[in-house]
Amino acid sequence: MISILKHRVNLPGLEQLFTSCILLSVIFLPDFKLTSGFSVRPEDLIVSLTFCYLLLYRAFFNTLFIKILGLMAIIMIASIGLNNRLLSVNSFELYNKIIKGSVCYTIVLLFLQNRANYISFTKGLTVCIITAVIVNLLQIFHIPFISDIYTIYSNQIQMDAFGKVVATSSLPRVTGLIGNPNNNSTFFLVITGFILDQLLVERKKSIHLLILILCVTIIILTQSRTMFAATLGLFFIVLVSTGNILMIIIIGGAYFFIQYFDIKYLSLIFNRDEFIQTNSYTGRISEWQSLLEMINRQPFMGYGGYKEYFYETQTYPESEYILGWFRYGAFYVLSYIYLCVHIFIRGAVTAWQKLPNGYFMLSTSLAMIIGSISNTPFNNPRLFVLFALVNAYFQAGFLYTVQYQDM
Repeated sequence: MISILKHRVNLPGLEQLFTSCILLSVIFLPDFKLTSGFSVRPEDLIVSLTFCYLLLYRAFFNTLFIKILGLMAIIMIASIGLNNRLLSVNSFELYNKIIKGSVCYTIVLLFLQNRANYISFTKGLTVCIITAVIVNLLQIFHIPFISDIYTIYSNQIQMDAFGKVVATSSLPRVTGLIGNPNNNSTFFLVITGFILDQLLVERKKSIHLLILILCVTIIILTQSRTMFAATLGLFFIVLVSTGNILMIIIIGGAYFFIQYFDIKYLSLIFNRDEFIQTNSYTGRISEWQSLLEMINRQPFMGYGGYKEYFYETQTYPESEYILGWFRYGAFYVLSYIYLCVHIFIRGAVTAWQKLPNGYFMLSTSLAMIIGSISNTPFNNPRLFVLFALVNAYFQAGFLYTVQYQDM
């Protein structure tokens, strides 16, 4: 249940403004690159103003999500302090994850306390998703003006990789407005759960079925093997819980799409022997071994962020679990795992009971749990704010469900 510690006065107009700006920023706006290794997000100003607003009106929700983020903050500070890195740029990550996530969660949940706001937010989110789908699909047509826009969202490494795939495949890896194909597929897996809720629970079938198919298509076009596997897992759970034959049709259609367009990069997921020989696999294994050797020296306190390591070695961790363990120690990564498993269970139970937002929560947890194996979704500011937003939306929907059942 939602427990609010103190909420003296509020200004609904500001809450709507803050919530709308956060949503639009996360879905549509790029990073502002200050240096080669340091960027800020457009929502940072809004988050700062929102933080002042929440302090002024003393609004704070006493929920498990906030408690876990608070625990993770304590662990991060302890690790940073014990490693004498309190004045390091690594300390900014505390804001980028914990503070920003807590503020966004609180303001969105505060705004959604009004059922009319909850309904209007749902409609607004649907419009944003449709727009994001269209923008992503446009990328495969190589329209000069539009192609230039995507370069604003992607760094040079991603654009070079994009060019290599274009040269060797009939279809490119779609980076979309997230700027990274793996993170982009994570985003679309999360919103796939929202569409499943609208389709299977809310019984809205007119356009939502088409959006669902297009979301799966975009996940395929990102060619993220991890997220495609997570998507198959989501549809398998939906199939088991509902017995809906549509899930089999979509899965079959996805397989046919991959084979018909000969998407070799993604089809390797069906060929283990070739997959384990790819640079994507061997490179990750090599880096994980190096990080685990360092983790063994400081398993509990971590290295206090230590971003310099990756700049010096020109490597990237490619695993949220190993990265979190390396940076802040075992207790941090255990807290993260507990949070993800908790929302997975809540989402699964809610979906099984055919209640609103169960699949939304389920897809979000799967995206984080499975995506964190070979990617770092929790480390991406946009995805983390989206993660907080989904949890707030689920919590508000849960409140209205309980109220309806008690009537």
